[in-house]
Amino acid sequence: MMENTSNTETQDNIALFDNGTSLNHANVALCKDNSYSLQWPNNKSEYWKYTKLNAIKKLVLKPSVAATVQSGNAIYFTNGALTQTSTIENLDVLHGSALEQSPVFTANFGRLAPWKTDVFAASNLLHASQTLGLIAKKGAQLDEVKIAINSNEDGLYECPRLLIATEVNSSLKIEININGIGVKSLRNLAIEAFVADNSQLEINIIQEEGTEAYTIVQTDVELKNDALAKVNFFNINTHWTRANSNFYIDGKNSDAQVNGIYLPKTEQFIDHHTLVHHALPHCTSHELFRGIIADNSKAVFNGKVLVSKDAQKTDAFQQNNNVILDENSGINAKPELEIYADDVKCSHGCTIGQLDDIAIFYLRARGINIKKARAMVLNAFCEDVLDLISNETLRESVGEKVAQRLAEMH
Repeated sequence: MMENTSNTETQDNIALFDNGTSLNHANVALCKDNSYSLQWPNNKSEYWKYTKLNAIKKLVLKPSVAATVQSGNAIYFTNGALTQTSTIENLDVLHGSALEQSPVFTANFGRLAPWKTDVFAASNLLHASQTLGLIAKKGAQLDEVKIAINSNEDGLYECPRLLIATEVNSSLKIEININGIGVKSLRNLAIEAFVADNSQLEINIIQEEGTEAYTIVQTDVELKNDALAKVNFFNINTHWTRANSNFYIDGKNSDAQVNGIYLPKTEQFIDHHTLVHHALPHCTSHELFRGIIADNSKAVFNGKVLVSKDAQKTDAFQQNNNVILDENSGINAKPELEIYADDVKCSHGCTIGQLDDIAIFYLRARGINIKKARAMVLNAFCEDVLDLISNETLRESVGEKVAQRLAEMH
C-alpha cells in the first residue's frame, strides 16, 4: 500500500529488516529525499525515560506475510496479516484497492500518526500493507463490531493497522481483542480514528497475551464538533506493552475519554502515555486509569492535558490510582497539565499505595477469609473503570477476566 510514497531503499532502512537484522541497528528514512530520519529512542528522552527498551532492541524479527483476505462472520488479523473481514450493515469494511480509493483513506491515512517523531509509528506506516478501514455511515448506530488480533508464530514483527471513521450523526462501538503472540515477537498496532460532527466512537481494547509478548499500541483520535470519543484499555496479561494514546479535540462541545486498567505481574511491564489536546472552547475530557502491580512488575503512567489559548471553558479531568502489592514492584507516574487559556477547569491527581488494611479488617471481622477479602477490595478498586464500558455484555465479560486475573495476584 505504501509503494507510492517510498522506494525500496527506504523500506529496507525502516526499523526492521527482511533478513532478520536486529532493530538495534535501524534508522528510519521516510521520504525519498531523506528529509525525515529517526534514531532509535533512548532513556535520555523524557518520552522514553522509564520505558524498558533493551529487550526490544535485542529482538531478531521477520516480517509478517500478507494473506488472502476471506469473507466471514468476523474480522481477524492473524500473524500480523488481515485474514478475514465481514459484511456489516451501515459499515464500510474496506481493505486493499477498495480502501485506497476511499476519500477517507486519501484524506486521512497517516495524518494523525506521529511518524515524523516516533520510530514505531513510522515503521507501522511503512509496513501496513493490509490496513483495515472501518467507516460508519451517516446516521448508523453500530453497537457490536468485533476485531480479533491473534498470532502464534515466533520471532514475528506484526504491523496491524486500523483506519476508523464515523460520518455525521453516527455511533460506532468496537471491541478489539488482542490475544496470543509468538515467543520473542513484536506486535506494533496502530489505530487512527476520525470522529465527525455529532457522532460517537467507543473502542474497548482487551489485551490477553503470552508471557513473552512485546506489544506497542499507538492510538490517535481526532474529534470534530459535538463529538464523543472514548477508548478503554484493559491490559489483563502481557509481558511488555507500550501504549500511546493521543486525542486531538478539533471541534467545539466535544468530549474525549481515555481510561484503563493495567494488571502486570511476574516481572511484566506496562507503560501508558496519554495526550489530550484541547484546541477549541467548550470541550471536556476525562481520564481514569487504575493499576494493580505485583510480583516484581513495573508500570508507567504519563498523562498530559494540553489546553491551547483558544480553548476557553475547557473542563478536563485526569486521575491515576495505583495499588502496589509487594515491595519489589513499582510505578513511575507523571500527571501533567499545560494550560494556555485563562478560563478553564482542569484537575489531575495520582495516588500510589498498598491494600487498604482497614477495609480488609472490616471484611474479615464479618467472617470473610483474607483471600476473598483482598479479592473484594481489588475488584472494587477496578469497578469505576469497568463501568465506563457501555455494552453490558462486554462489561460483564471483561469484569470476569479482570476478577480472574486479580485472583492470581493476591
